[in-house]
Amino acid sequence: IKECDWSSDVCSSDLEVLTFECDATDADNDKLSYTWSANTGSFNRTDSNIVNWTAPDTNVTAEIYIAVSDGTISVSDTTKLTIIPRPTLTLGSVSPGSGNIDSTYTYVVTYTDPSNNAPSVYSIILDGETFSMEKGSGTYSTGVSYSYQSQLQEGSHNYHFEFKDFRDSTLRFPQVS
Repeated sequence: IKECDWSSDVCSSDLEVLTFECDATDADNDKLSYTWSANTGSFNRTDSNIVNWTAPDTNVTAEIYIAVSDGTISVSDTTKLTIIPRPTLTLGSVSPGSGNIDSTYTYVVTYTDPSNNAPSVYSIILDGETFSMEKGSGTYSTGVSYSYQSQLQEGSHNYHFEFKDFRDSTLRFPQVS
């Protein structure tokens, strides 16, 4: 059996699906069997030369292992991937829930990044207008509250929060206004 080469070594993010391919050959043209395993994450199958692997939702180094056998000789290889979970927006709210034109409304959302990176953009979109939010205290790995205060005209109002993480990916909460 010729050495099994990895198609690529990559850095993954949480819940991302990666495809691994093992290109192995046998000098005698014997049928090859494949066995994949990992210390974390999950495979769609473990008995093929091409597999899909889903990264976990934790900050961890994943070790991916492949063994190839022709029934007589076996070879194996391992690679390591750094899993970087994506940040989240949670606990979005407005208080008070209703009022009048003299009421001050406070909009709050919590940004959490397990890698402890700050967002590059932290905004509320209120009735189609974008406003920057104020950062509260805390660490990004455990969650930082952001807030915005405003007085509003009478009537119904729509809002959502939009942040950009260090990868320049947009996070939105709620998903639909």
